[in-house]
Amino acid sequence: MMEPYMERLSCNWSADSLRLINTPSRRARANWLYVQECGYFKTEPPYFAQRAGLSSYLILYTISGRGSLVYQEKSYELSEGQMFWIDCRQSHMYQTVGQGWEFLWVHFYGNGASGYYQEYIQRNESPVQEEWEQVQVQPLRRLVEVNSRRGSTAELLSAGLLTELLTELLLRSAAGAGQQERMIPEYLVKAADYMDRHFKEEISQEQLAEECHVSRYHFSREFKRYLGISFQEYLITARITCAKELLKDTRQTVEEITYAIGMQNVSHFIRLFREREGMTPLKYRMKWRE
Repeated sequence: MMEPYMERLSCNWSADSLRLINTPSRRARANWLYVQECGYFKTEPPYFAQRAGLSSYLILYTISGRGSLVYQEKSYELSEGQMFWIDCRQSHMYQTVGQGWEFLWVHFYGNGASGYYQEYIQRNESPVQEEWEQVQVQPLRRLVEVNSRRGSTAELLSAGLLTELLTELLLRSAAGAGQQERMIPEYLVKAADYMDRHFKEEISQEQLAEECHVSRYHFSREFKRYLGISFQEYLITARITCAKELLKDTRQTVEEITYAIGMQNVSHFIRLFREREGMTPLKYRMKWRE
């Protein structure tokens, strides 16, 4: 639930700081991720920003110095190389700590922003990401550069750079903070491979957990943690993908396809297909052939 709008600021930043305020076009609002504000700040105490109820997401990267963040009733210390991502509809406050704080930032919103953020918070206990390398910060630097020029292609370039930045954040989340790669346990690799090859058969989570010598609860939790979706959703996705191929490439009826992909209830299959594709299997077939 969105909190009532509130904003308090202490704008104690240097003369060479840069704050770029953007007014997105109707086209950008309707179709893309878009920048609301972005910039570079070199701050000293008592710099702070306190907000709630703002329809925006904020990504902030610390170049040097120290800051702090209070978000969802938790406090975080911010230092060089760290980045955070928050939903500004929720109450939050960040401020300079010590002698000074230098950072890059972008407020953004738009089509798909909520989906990216929900995926992010499902994978992370903390909004703060550790030890970002310079190459990973380039999309944020480029966003400031592009929006400082405000050319005719700025909105489209910004949408691409925001997508690149959010994708990098999600990839790092999947790999684990501070790690180049979080290795998927071997038993989950084998379980996923088995599901890829046998999804047309009856497969249960209990069966695979037993074969992997772990509890059902542990298997379910770790499967979603490492693969990003639940066991059941992974299985449904494999079956729906196969059904789409059969709808495009064969003349099999919907009932025949239901059984061919390992499902036993035609109505249930149609409902699952509609939920994921936005149309019935027959409409999908007709649309593809048209």
